[in-house]
Amino acid sequence: IGGLTLLLFNESITISVFLWINIVSYFISMTLTYFIIRRQSKIEKFTFHSKTLILIVKESLPWSIVALLMTFYTRIDGILLKYMLPDGVYHCGVYAFSYRLIDSSYNALYLLSIFLMPLIAFQKTSQNHTQIIKIVRNSFLISSIMALGFIILCYFGAEVIYLKLYQ
Repeated sequence: IGGLTLLLFNESITISVFLWINIVSYFISMTLTYFIIRRQSKIEKFTFHSKTLILIVKESLPWSIVALLMTFYTRIDGILLKYMLPDGVYHCGVYAFSYRLIDSSYNALYLLSIFLMPLIAFQKTSQNHTQIIKIVRNSFLISSIMALGFIILCYFGAEVIYLKLYQ
């Protein structure tokens, strides 16, 4: 909803209005999801236990910290390039361009894994381990071909890609 609003009212929207539209959109989707799940699961009464929430937060806190630190680690190198090198702004731009390409290829592989997850889960419930091994091997082969193809494409066509994206 927020992105659609940005497209429709491009000139007259401010960042605060865009933020509030996104917050309302998230609230609407959470409310709809709650009622759909409640109807599907046939739960009569929803109870909230603060002790259970605290336990979940305590058990997941180390993993959350690791995820946060890894996010910082993957994003800080562009900033470091800017301040460490004499012509850091130029190198930061080249790095940002390269990172966008790698990020887009990662998204393709991520979509492959998302499509495979229900298939593997179904095979796991039916205890069909030979089929799971076959799916994992084929997905590894497909992702390896995609990654190697991307590497070769970027290695030999870097200038053409750069000129097409940033004319």
